[in-house]
Amino acid sequence: MPDLDNIPSRIKKKIASSYRELEERKQRLQKLEKLYADMALQKELKKPGRKRKLKLHEDEETDNQTSRPVYKWRAQRKR
Repeated sequence: MPDLDNIPSRIKKKIASSYRELEERKQRLQKLEKLYADMALQKELKKPGRKRKLKLHEDEETDNQTSRPVYKWRAQRKR
């Protein structure tokens, strides 16, 4: 990025607002991706078939308290 002392103030404001908008868009994208993953998981959980929630190991449990539950589906026989 060039030296900011030589740039007019109106351009500095536009640059700052552009970076702010970029950050907001990145945050919104993260929220939408998380929402999409949640919806896909709920759709998979509603499908028929056996599934079970995996239990975490003792050492992993402390690190992943805020992480999402992990499910495992029973393998189906391919015909």
